[in-house]
Amino acid sequence: MDAIASEIDHLQARIGLLQELRASPHATPELFDALERTFGVAGIRWLFEHSPALGGCPVQWVLDGRTKTVIDLVEAIGYGVYV
Repeated sequence: MDAIASEIDHLQARIGLLQELRASPHATPELFDALERTFGVAGIRWLFEHSPALGGCPVQWVLDGRTKTVIDLVEAIGYGVYV
């Protein structure tokens, strides 16, 4: 049961970040366009994956106002640049 409680906590934290992202002025249409072009429907999920190029999760970079860096990374991945 501890594993279930842990997973619930993880999902609640992710929901909180999604709500922050939805309300953030840094979550621009350009970001979501780039995510969709590169990852399709999995773009939002990619924001929550650890990125070695960023040293963290892209969603946190967006929430911190570093959206352009995330867009540049997404576009580089879309062009096949290894990052």
